[in-house]
Amino acid sequence: MMKKQELAIAAAALLASVGIANATTISGSLSVTLQSFDGSLPGIVTAPSTVNSNQKPTGTNTPLGTITGSSSPYSLSFSGLNPGSLTTYNLFQINPNPSSGSCGSGCVVNSGLYGDSYPVDTGTIKVTLTVAGYGSITETGTYEAKYGGVTLPCAAGDSNSKTDTDCILWSNTSLQHLTNGTQTLYVEFVNAVDWDITPMIELGFSSSQFPTPLPAALPLFAGGLGVMGLLGGWRKKRKASAATA
Repeated sequence: MMKKQELAIAAAALLASVGIANATTISGSLSVTLQSFDGSLPGIVTAPSTVNSNQKPTGTNTPLGTITGSSSPYSLSFSGLNPGSLTTYNLFQINPNPSSGSCGSGCVVNSGLYGDSYPVDTGTIKVTLTVAGYGSITETGTYEAKYGGVTLPCAAGDSNSKTDTDCILWSNTSLQHLTNGTQTLYVEFVNAVDWDITPMIELGFSSSQFPTPLPAALPLFAGGLGVMGLLGGWRKKRKASAATA
């Protein structure tokens, strides 16, 4: 059993680690590249603080930084950010074809997939997050924008979506991490749907603050242990019955 002195030392160490995490600031940059679009390229602008109520997810968060550049690749820089255990930042805002408000030539019409004959613009948005002293993470997202008609399948779960819908689905929304050798920074990209969407990013120094999905194999493993336990108990009972016979 742990002694009081050992408990006190362990508690002090834990508080110290939390204090370091809460006091740590980070700086770095984000690059945004638009790739392989069927129709017109969307515009990338600085994220608003408050995301419009039609979008999913919504809320008020600090923008990660100010977008520079008027065409791909775009970039932003940040400094003095203190994500603490977990903080959500707004990455940038995606404006579907801001110059004309239409899909443009080359857009896909697929009534079997999209439910009607309205055009859909599809492409890839690649972002690279670089944090000074920690390294870089590159993430890609599939972007779709539908100009009218039936809601996009990727936005079907959003009850606020209107006739014009767009969405970005990141290829990896699981917890990722960067490290400076002594401290770990956790990173999670958040999908977004609706129109003029603002994807978000979650940063933090405590993995326990992020939702952790149950590994798919774990229930099977637990079930296997249960079966083994039942078999073990059955064998013991069988041996006991044989001994008394």
